[in-house]
Amino acid sequence: MGNLFANAMHRDVENNVIVIIHDVVPPSMGAKDVRVKLRDFHAARKGLTGYIELERGREVTIMEVDRNAGRLWCTCGEVIWTEDTVRCRTSIGVKVKDAMVKGFV
Repeated sequence: MGNLFANAMHRDVENNVIVIIHDVVPPSMGAKDVRVKLRDFHAARKGLTGYIELERGREVTIMEVDRNAGRLWCTCGEVIWTEDTVRCRTSIGVKVKDAMVKGFV
């Protein structure tokens, strides 16, 4: 999930937390006993998108491609929070080892 060519990865580098935002989330990543909630797309009263709270502590792989698709950066992290937001319905906070690496800053 994620917008590979958009600035979808935000930073909280002081705490090594990155935020990924997107409208599509795999229901299989949802926390145990949590169901997908259907929401309108970007609060625009058109379209439909899903939101599901992700399992905290789940290890995830993060990949980023530069705007020219010439470089790929990859790391692992741990989901620490999920939030239901309006723009790009799902926001996910991921704790990584070092948010100061070239891929994020």
